[in-house]
Amino acid sequence: MFDGSSHTRNLRLLCGARSSSLAACLCMAALVAACDESFEAIAPSELGFSVFGYLDASADTQWIRVMPIRPLSVTSQDPLEATVTLEHLGNGQIIELRDSLFTYSSYSDSDLFPEGAYLHNFWTPEVIEPGAAYGFSASREGKEPAEAVVEIPLDYEVEVAINQLRSRGETDELRITGLTHLPFLFTYTYFYDLCGSSMTRTRHDRRSAEDGIHLIAIEKPNVTARIDCGLPIVTNWALWMVGSEAEWPTSGYSASSLGESGLTSNVTHAVGFLGGVLTKLIPYERCSFQGGEAPVPQYCLLRYNQETATVTGTIRETRCGDGPLDSVTVQLTEMDRDPARIRTVLSNTGEFVIGALEPGIPHSMWVHAPPIPVDSVWNVYAWRWVYTEWEDIHTLHTDTLTFIPGEQVQYDINLERLTSCSEPPPEAR
Repeated sequence: MFDGSSHTRNLRLLCGARSSSLAACLCMAALVAACDESFEAIAPSELGFSVFGYLDASADTQWIRVMPIRPLSVTSQDPLEATVTLEHLGNGQIIELRDSLFTYSSYSDSDLFPEGAYLHNFWTPEVIEPGAAYGFSASREGKEPAEAVVEIPLDYEVEVAINQLRSRGETDELRITGLTHLPFLFTYTYFYDLCGSSMTRTRHDRRSAEDGIHLIAIEKPNVTARIDCGLPIVTNWALWMVGSEAEWPTSGYSASSLGESGLTSNVTHAVGFLGGVLTKLIPYERCSFQGGEAPVPQYCLLRYNQETATVTGTIRETRCGDGPLDSVTVQLTEMDRDPARIRTVLSNTGEFVIGALEPGIPHSMWVHAPPIPVDSVWNVYAWRWVYTEWEDIHTLHTDTLTFIPGEQVQYDINLERLTSCSEPPPEAR
């Protein structure tokens, strides 16, 4: 579920990270191809196209922006009349991309001037194969065809080691194996407060490793309270990574360019950049140990690969029809192990995901909705009321789950409200 296979999710993440190089260079559906003043002249060029985009083996739809280099920095809604194709260089398959005209206004993007812009984004739903090479071509009458060879990285393994020695200030470790270039890595922190749900992102430095092994110290970021929104409650974290076989441009490329940038393009007879990537979005989860006599390891190692399992589900109230339940605790504990790993997540808008589950090991599941306070006392030292008694307002759910290698389990949970349906749903704390 968190392998980044949804184009919609990838595109939202790309376009939301406006400060990142990837969003600045390659976000086909949020940036514009002309941000300069109208009728500003552009230096003459023998090049035919401005090409920006990437092929993502994890996405279900590929998008490549192809725009003509014009003498003026304005765009037109006229048909481009270009033929854009991809050729699988291993088996000769030819994929023709379809043109789509996007309209952007200054209302949807504050960087635009009042007249807005029209952009041609060519797309295909064809599957992009990890480890393959593709030949790109964009041709138009009267211009030399723009061409590039795009290499897609093979799938790579991700391991997250959750450090158990928090009192010493130790960090977690992220290990990525089988990848040469890691141009983009973000930690996403999902939280809610009195102002609603939100997300922050933390960017990590780009990396390259000739041996294909990246070892990165990471830690779960804290969230700064928003003004007049109360204390933020973190529900989950996620790691979003972009793996590339070729080195990514360091700077200077811009998706808004229509003329020559003075930089070397990897697309012949064109300005711009066309990359090949495999993206992953994985949970940066909580993990701890429950031990008897066996010593507790320093790290709780979670492996995200084709052998481990993932359980994804929804949590709803059924008897009174309240719908999705937020901030419900979902816990999986390994059985017949000492020490046993405990995996705990909070549901986010009624959904939860737990990955890197070892197959063949039975897990006990415990699902508990947040209770409400029913009694409190005044604490003179803290100078505030302190809750002393809590009451469950939903049933408790338990189960035992065992997974097979690579299994993707959809597990939906129904919790009944314990109070009368004629009353409004209690507000959990």
